[in-house]
Amino acid sequence: MAKEIVIISLGGSLVVPDKINIEFLKEFRKLILSKIKDKRFIIIIGGGKICREYQNAASSVVDIADEDLDWLGIHATRLNAHLLRTIFREHAHPKVIKDPT
Repeated sequence: MAKEIVIISLGGSLVVPDKINIEFLKEFRKLILSKIKDKRFIIIIGGGKICREYQNAASSVVDIADEDLDWLGIHATRLNAHLLRTIFREHAHPKVIKDPT
């Protein structure tokens, strides 16, 4: 029997509200691992507050192009994704998936 697929959209600000929320990550990991025998998880994470901090910092220094703002957001999101992949290393896909197709 195929495992049920559960898709979770996890706000980056839950993981990094002001600094990395280690207690949240521990509880989130424990929750996912408690369900992993019956379910397969796809976790999509956002850039969160750190994304906006980078974008605001760059915009405060120079007039920044929208494309560069987008790339700062993409890289912040990927950093958060790598953090999640790392804490689920033995269960996760070996690479962060960048192309949803």
